[in-house]
Amino acid sequence: MRALRESGSLLQAVTSIKSYGLNILGMSEVRWSEFGEMTTQDGATFLYSGRPEGENTSCEGVGILLDKEAKKSLIEWQPVSGRIIVACFKTNIRNIVMIKCHAPTEVTEDVEKQEFYRQLSDTLKKQKKKDIIIVGGDLNAKVSQDNEGLEHVMGRHGLGERNENGQLLVNFCASHDLVTGGTILPHKDCHRVTWVSPDHKSENQIEHVATGWKWRRSLQDERNKRVADNGRDHNLVVAKFKIKIQAYKSRTEQLRKRHDVSNMKDDVNVWESFKKELKNRFQTLTDMENVENETIEENWRKIQIAFPEASENVLGFKKNNKKDWMTQQTWERLENERLLKRL
Repeated sequence: MRALRESGSLLQAVTSIKSYGLNILGMSEVRWSEFGEMTTQDGATFLYSGRPEGENTSCEGVGILLDKEAKKSLIEWQPVSGRIIVACFKTNIRNIVMIKCHAPTEVTEDVEKQEFYRQLSDTLKKQKKKDIIIVGGDLNAKVSQDNEGLEHVMGRHGLGERNENGQLLVNFCASHDLVTGGTILPHKDCHRVTWVSPDHKSENQIEHVATGWKWRRSLQDERNKRVADNGRDHNLVVAKFKIKIQAYKSRTEQLRKRHDVSNMKDDVNVWESFKKELKNRFQTLTDMENVENETIEENWRKIQIAFPEASENVLGFKKNNKKDWMTQQTWERLENERLLKRL
């Protein structure tokens, strides 16, 4: 039953990404052990972090679901624990660090709560100060409307009375110069509620998205989507940031050598040699044993390798025709001036 319920939750998350045009979706109570990365049938990428294999996973596990555009911008990600996962994205301004977390409930022992915020604080300290930090998730925290002396941390649009978890969240945000977005943006109460009790008698705002004070104006909106079917008693919370993400290219990709295709246009022999080389490689792939048992991904990976290897063997790489930034005559003149200063 657990596997069916987990698969259903992931399917509902993929549906939510499509329905609401989301790039990134954080998930709590994933209940998967260990950590890993997988691709869904719709091409979305799911990053998850849970407890070690063999431990109780009934109430923990966090994940981040990315659409294709967000996946292109993903630089790296890190599983911290069954309650914290971190992902870094490239933007046209500076990198975004998203920390998805799931805090212990209000009735949990203080030791576990303190350990969670200690781990969350250590995770945040490891990030670069110039990056845009976004911390969000099910924090089980009611922060209330009282922001006296805490104007730099929260606004006056919170719900409920502040509980112990709410005070821990406020202290955490104050120590790391974060502001809770759900309290600075005015909305009707029905749009701020993130949790509804099974008997529909109690409603609370316990899920939050916090970002750096410097970047708070990038947060354009944060509200719930009550009609979203996520299979839980929590409402989907959507935060909109005005930050344009861009595809990330590693340093190796940026400096990648290019094959010299100019000879293929001028020399027929080169073109024929390339076709022959490529044909032989594909013939080798076809003749290999157990090719019928291989998956489509494995076959495609071999095809991807065949093209660059054939190009390198026959065409070679373009030479770097970049001119020196100073001529030899200039270097000689500088050397003569250096020698004259010694006299």
